[in-house]
Amino acid sequence: MNPLMQAAPLHLFFSTLRQWTLGWGIGLAAVLIFMPSSFSFGHGWIALHSVLEILAVTVSAMVFMVGRNALVLNGSMAGAHVGGLFLLVALLDMAHLLSFPGMPDWLTRNQDAKSIAFWLAGRLVMAVGLFISVSLDWSKQGSARLQRGMLTAVLASAVVLIPAVALLAEAYPGIFWDGGLTRVKIGVEYLVIAILCLVLLQELRRGAIPAPYAREGMIIAVLTLIASEWCFVAYTRSNDVFILMGHLYKVVGCFVLYRTLIGGMIREPHRRLIEAEQVAARKGEEMEAMFMSSPDGVILVGDTGEILRVNPHFTGLTGYQEDHVRGLPIDVLLPERYRGAHREKVMGYMAAPQSRSMAGGQELYARRRDGSEFPVDIALSPVVLDGRRCVIATMRDVSERVRMTRQLRESELRVRSFLDNSADWVWEMDPAGVLTYSSQRVRDLLGYRPEEVVGCSLFSFMTEADAAQLSPLVREIVVRREPLLHLDHTNRSSSGELRMVETNAAPYFEQDGRFMGYRGITRDVSHQRALQKALEKSERIFRHAFDDFPTGMAFVDCSGMVLRVNTFLGELLGYAPGELEQVTLNSLFPVEQRLTVARDILALCEGRLPLYSAELKMLRKDGQHCWARLAAALVDAADGTVGPLLLMISDISVEKEATSHNARLLAIIERMGDAVAVADREGRNLYLNPYGRTMLGIGLNEDISGESLEDHHSRPVAQFIRNRALPQAEKHGVWEGETVWRSRSGEEIATWQVIMTHKDANGAFEYWTTVARDIRERKMMEDRLSFQATHDALTGMPNRLLMRDRLQQAIANAKRERKLMAVVFLDLDNFKRINDTLGHAHGDQVLLEVAGRLREVLRHSDTLARQGGDEFIALLPGLSTVNDVVGIVDKMVQVLGRVIVVDGREIYVTASLGVSVYPFDHDNGDELLRKADVAMYRAKEQGRNGYQFYTSDMDERFNLDLQMEVDLRHGIDNEELFLQYQPKVSLRSGQVTGFEALVRWRHPQRGIVSPGEFIPIAERSMLIAHLGEWVIREACRQIRLWRDAGAVVLPVAVNVSAQQFEYMDVARLIRSALADASLEGELLELEITEGVLMRDPLATTRVLTQIKGLGVNIAVDDFGTGYSSLGYLKQFPVDVLKIDRSFVDEVSTNADDAAIVRAIVSMAHNLDIQVVAEGVETADQLAFLRECECDFVQGYFFSRPVAPAEAVAFSVRHRGETPVPVAAGE
Repeated sequence: MNPLMQAAPLHLFFSTLRQWTLGWGIGLAAVLIFMPSSFSFGHGWIALHSVLEILAVTVSAMVFMVGRNALVLNGSMAGAHVGGLFLLVALLDMAHLLSFPGMPDWLTRNQDAKSIAFWLAGRLVMAVGLFISVSLDWSKQGSARLQRGMLTAVLASAVVLIPAVALLAEAYPGIFWDGGLTRVKIGVEYLVIAILCLVLLQELRRGAIPAPYAREGMIIAVLTLIASEWCFVAYTRSNDVFILMGHLYKVVGCFVLYRTLIGGMIREPHRRLIEAEQVAARKGEEMEAMFMSSPDGVILVGDTGEILRVNPHFTGLTGYQEDHVRGLPIDVLLPERYRGAHREKVMGYMAAPQSRSMAGGQELYARRRDGSEFPVDIALSPVVLDGRRCVIATMRDVSERVRMTRQLRESELRVRSFLDNSADWVWEMDPAGVLTYSSQRVRDLLGYRPEEVVGCSLFSFMTEADAAQLSPLVREIVVRREPLLHLDHTNRSSSGELRMVETNAAPYFEQDGRFMGYRGITRDVSHQRALQKALEKSERIFRHAFDDFPTGMAFVDCSGMVLRVNTFLGELLGYAPGELEQVTLNSLFPVEQRLTVARDILALCEGRLPLYSAELKMLRKDGQHCWARLAAALVDAADGTVGPLLLMISDISVEKEATSHNARLLAIIERMGDAVAVADREGRNLYLNPYGRTMLGIGLNEDISGESLEDHHSRPVAQFIRNRALPQAEKHGVWEGETVWRSRSGEEIATWQVIMTHKDANGAFEYWTTVARDIRERKMMEDRLSFQATHDALTGMPNRLLMRDRLQQAIANAKRERKLMAVVFLDLDNFKRINDTLGHAHGDQVLLEVAGRLREVLRHSDTLARQGGDEFIALLPGLSTVNDVVGIVDKMVQVLGRVIVVDGREIYVTASLGVSVYPFDHDNGDELLRKADVAMYRAKEQGRNGYQFYTSDMDERFNLDLQMEVDLRHGIDNEELFLQYQPKVSLRSGQVTGFEALVRWRHPQRGIVSPGEFIPIAERSMLIAHLGEWVIREACRQIRLWRDAGAVVLPVAVNVSAQQFEYMDVARLIRSALADASLEGELLELEITEGVLMRDPLATTRVLTQIKGLGVNIAVDDFGTGYSSLGYLKQFPVDVLKIDRSFVDEVSTNADDAAIVRAIVSMAHNLDIQVVAEGVETADQLAFLRECECDFVQGYFFSRPVAPAEAVAFSVRHRGETPVPVAAGE
């Protein structure tokens, strides 16, 4: 603290007053004495005043900044208050400056009263602020929140106070007038002086209380401000010398105050900070020396885990220079396996650092630069450097310690492992006989854990009798410090089980010779004792077994002398007991076998043959031969010498006879042409003849004894044989039926199999035999015939017969599962034309492609059948909604829309589909098929290439159509049909140039039937060809009648349908009709549609050329509704185009139709083709067509179709003039 701050308050005050008086006081007195009373600055005063006020505002703002920094640096609450008040003073002084007369007006008119009001407000705030500053406790701490609150309060006060002072300037009491200051002004100035005097008194009153500023500076600043205020009491004009002096004193006083505060609150802390940094630097040097000279590796780690520094010893430990690792994460010093866990530990440690070992008592490894690893101990110490949290990590190489620790641990583990894995119980006991250690083996021996037996006496585990007997003996031995050897006793385990054991122990001593107890082992000898008893028992049993064994047995020495035989062998060879002993073995065999037997016996004795087995003839005592199976082995003697031979001899005479019989039977079976097999009751193979092996792909010499039924049959067939065939054969002796075998390659072989069971002597089922004949060729023939009976020969799909069976199954399944089932009847459109034009071979290829495409879009569960010809039926079971049917049928239509290429030719095929749905349409299969067929015909009516779902009205329509078809057939035969003729008028001449013959039907019950009703039925029922022929012949007949009657004969146009072109020889028909009527071809005009032209352009051209050769004109009817291309017309002999009435209807109102008609007329004329417009009904249409230069018109505007007589009359009546429109109803 500055020494002046500790001086006595009064002494300090007077000393400061004296200094101030000698300086600023003398200057003020000189101004008062020498400055003339009339002195004035004139007009330059405004600029000077502005400069002085700006200086004052700047200094006040600087005081504000000092107070703010005092809060930030020292936490001084008083500094924040002083700074905030002087910010308000700066704002009020700025308002005073802007309000000075001569400055631009703001808010209100600038005048002396307004400027002085801001001046007085600023002075009062400054005085109050100084009083508060010397009254507050500067040691109290503030916060950032206090700073924000103070700044908010100051700005809010300025926002309220400055506008209020400006707006109320006119309402203030007078404070200045031309004669000088008013009492109000002087009073306020003296109030400010009084407050400043209170500041001096308060500063003196504080005494020795510490303050963060120089008190003499504060006193000088206050005295200067008092002088400033006195000057503002003494002036008489707003620009005299006192005003100047007052402003100078104010600037100087504020600047002194700024210097005082910054010296106390900024410079003094700065000085202390420098001293602290110097102390820290010295400590840093000390720490640096310790850091660099530490015998351990030291690492400085940042708060994010990066390496900041390392010492030289670290480089020696790891091989890393400081430049190598600076900035790298500490993880680089760890092996890969530790890094993931280490990062989590680092983050946790940094969140709550404390001095501790990161290794946590576990081995931690570091990684050298060369990649090698070494064990380390790491100690951590948190530090704060330059405001940043860091960690000092000390690393020590503990390789040697780890090596020694591991060696000690491994040694302990080896000893413990040896003791725990020993077959004996190892223990230690103290001199008092109490166990102090036990190995793990005690668990197996006594059933106790080692810790359970420690502290117990060794005798506590013995039976009472053994403990009472051995306890005195052991005590005597212990007293003598002698070993305990071969103590046999019985121990009782934790479960009560008794164990025979043997205990051996030796005393052990400390290095000083002090006796510590016994170390011993206890061994379980129960098994050894049991073996001894078992051996004795075995010897007894062997003696009885040898004598009573039901097979011949004998002991023979290596010289061939019989030592001992059992009873069975004596009886077998017809000798009494004892007669076979001490005879040679060779004497029991025929002469031709004796050398072989002697050689083999010698080989056994010499060890060249481990075992001997043979089937030989033996001699009975009566000289008869018997077949015997001989087995011999060398028996080792107990002393290790070569013992006698043990011979086992069985009578196999009966077996040999059976074997001979079986061999003859086997030869027959081996040559059979059927598979013959033998299996036990479990189905395991015992035998399979060569034919069976060949049939199944099994080698003739391959062992199949490990195979069973499942290896030669599928699982269901094998289960059938086990569960059905074998029980039947066991019950009745035999079973036969058809089964399927499976070869090694997986091929299934159909057989006719016979199974016979065989029983043992007790009547129990023992094994079974079977004979299986391969019937694959017969089955293939049966399957082929069955397939041909149920499938289509061309496509291989189900035919009508199989389809009906599956339909019934699908209906039953749908009824059971409560699902929908759909029947789709599909008929290819105009397929006959493909067969007729391309041939049936191409037609078959198209059918195959159609079938393949339909299979692609149908589901696996669906059935696709060929009904016949170009008709297919699809059954769609398992549907949930009708929408499911729609999705499938849509795919069927779409897939057939793609082009089909046959022998390089592109063919387009469409189909009409009808759909019926179970149970909505019916639950009977035949009805569902019929209704799908009805729906299919409705699809054809709707334009083909689509589908229709059956609806109930279709039956009504179908019945009506069917009845109309019958009536139409009768109508043709009964001459109910007649022709009407509609005139065709030339727009150039106005004359009628011809007629179009239109067929009508006068039904006996229904009256006149519209062609729109019966023509489609005629097309569907193939009557159209017959009807068309009638129309042609009738038109020719009528022309002939007109000619015979002497009437003017005009050409008549008749329509020819596509079916006539497809199914009839049209050229021959026309030739015949013309010939029958004796007419020229020019009197007949043939109207065909664009579709007819384009069905088969080559064939059509050929037919039309023939017709054209007869003189008949060719007209294209309904032009514009089909292919609408004039380009193809050049290929055909066409004379006339008839524009369809759909274009003529709106030709006067629709610009598009008008443009189309103009284009048709123009291009037709360019091709020398005449044009006829159909359906002309209005004068506007007629005018437009005349404008387009159309050649001919036809329609109700002129005449409806009329009878033959009326047609002639019409032509005569309107000859040479344009016909007038017909009247309504004409």
